[in-house]
Amino acid sequence: MTLRHFRFFLFALISINAEAGTLPAYPFIHVNGSATITLPANIAEIDFELTSLAAGADETLTLLNTQSSEVLEFLSVCRRRY
Repeated sequence: MTLRHFRFFLFALISINAEAGTLPAYPFIHVNGSATITLPANIAEIDFELTSLAAGADETLTLLNTQSSEVLEFLSVCRRRY
């Protein structure tokens, strides 16, 4: 018998006698968990940019006031829906 065969035989003998350890006497628990929560937003930020390229200051003010009123009316309608 060569040395290589002897090592293999010795390893096989040792692994046959190997046994698992006993369970501990006290109870043990392993727990893994995860959670996900999806909530609707309660705060929102909306930016509107109004631009007017009218020739005069009075025309620009009138146009911007009209556009601002339209935006506020739109937001008011949206708020009533939701």
